[in-house]
Amino acid sequence: MYPIYVRGQAYLLANDGGAAAAEFQKMIDHRGVLWNFPLGSLAHLGLARARAMTGDRAGEDRVSGFFRAMEGCGRGCAGAEGS
Repeated sequence: MYPIYVRGQAYLLANDGGAAAAEFQKMIDHRGVLWNFPLGSLAHLGLARARAMTGDRAGEDRVSGFFRAMEGCGRGCAGAEGS
């Protein structure tokens, strides 16, 4: 998964939001591999940045919702179970 993440970051640095979004989406599509991997959360952040770069504000908001849902979610995410 590291090569995909690094490639996505390289595309972001090259101002190619479309290609970056495709790379980060590859990571997110393989949730089973990323469920306990720190780059999983960073892939969501990278995807939001890539979508913002391409002007896709609605897509950016959907991805950013991932982090808003995690806000305040501490030990075991007890507060997020009902949502």
